[in-house]
Amino acid sequence: MDSLLLYLLKVNLALLVCYAVYRFLFARDTFFQLRRFLLLSFFGIALLHPLVDLPGGFAGQEPVQRIAVLYSAWLPEARVPATAGEGGWRLADILAPLCLVVCAGGWVALTLRFGWRLAGIAALTWRCPKARVRDVEVWLLDRADGPFSFFRVIFLRPSSYSDSELDEILLHEETHVRQMHSIDVLVAELLSVFCWMNPVAWLLRREVRDNLEYLADRQVLSRGFDSRRYQYHLLGLAYHPAAANLYNNFNVLSLKKRIIMMNKQQTKGIGRAKYLVVLPLAAAFIAVNQVDALARVVAEPAPRVLQQDKVYKVVDHMPEFPGGVDGILGYIARNVKYPEEMREKGVKGTVICEFVVNTDGSLSDIKVLRGVDPRLDAEAVRVIEAMPKWTPGRNGDQAVPTLYTLPIRFGV
Repeated sequence: MDSLLLYLLKVNLALLVCYAVYRFLFARDTFFQLRRFLLLSFFGIALLHPLVDLPGGFAGQEPVQRIAVLYSAWLPEARVPATAGEGGWRLADILAPLCLVVCAGGWVALTLRFGWRLAGIAALTWRCPKARVRDVEVWLLDRADGPFSFFRVIFLRPSSYSDSELDEILLHEETHVRQMHSIDVLVAELLSVFCWMNPVAWLLRREVRDNLEYLADRQVLSRGFDSRRYQYHLLGLAYHPAAANLYNNFNVLSLKKRIIMMNKQQTKGIGRAKYLVVLPLAAAFIAVNQVDALARVVAEPAPRVLQQDKVYKVVDHMPEFPGGVDGILGYIARNVKYPEEMREKGVKGTVICEFVVNTDGSLSDIKVLRGVDPRLDAEAVRVIEAMPKWTPGRNGDQAVPTLYTLPIRFGV
């Protein structure tokens, strides 16, 4: 549950950053084809960067470790309460499932709406007769609805338009069909369903649709149609009702932006270089995600299993490794030896170990609570056995044996 919420948080924060970059660098140029792939790249970066796991050497770098230590101090999960009752509860225990329930409710409702719209388009293909208009296969609408296309299907009512308007509409919709713009529409629609709680997802969805219209408009004008007359035709089409809500459409709400783009001077070719920013942006997201994962390995204690009565689970002052969090992170990075066979096979994961810190600071009763592979489990135990003495846990002024858990992450 917590993993899903963390993934959602990372995806939505990435979308926020990507949208800010888009508005600052790309929203006003005329490289519409490059912009199309940029927007799709933003979606891929946001959805995939939390799933990327860099080689273990990255986490072993001293600067990365220090950043992770500083970052871990901001993680609320890293703070073990100084005192707590055994039967207590945390606000997070209620909020986390509540957030998931709310998210799931939105997913279900919007998925049903999405399916209903697809079904509406499917129903139109069954209901509307096919015909060839200007040597283009179209589905004939029975009402004066606005023309639109979806994948290889074009819907329109030819009798509603003049010859010149019909030529413009057919070329416009053929561009959507030929360049497969419906893929972009579906991707943006699904992302807005998944991230429905994030306004930026809906803004990016609108940007995708607008950009596809810019591409189709440019194609019409490049064939020699008069720009001013085409814009007047657009104004007339804007008042036609919609036959469906999920499609590449000739008449969109952002008509003013389309007209501005048609009249805009072409951006100089050198401006294409700025689109390379997507590469360092993706690298930055992946690096930040790795630092976050590394910090959580240090900061997040695994679930503890209460041992004998003489061993304490919660004390006034928890045991501490020499040098604190920074010290234990550096110790693990220096001493863990990733078995070469496991590295070659791509075996990775987090081994969660449990042990008792005795009153003299020595460690005993070392065991694996959740393992990954016997060899990785054994390596984790070996590293813990070789640790120097800790500062023991204390209740008041008295040192007491204290149960402690430690996650050790192996990454390929």
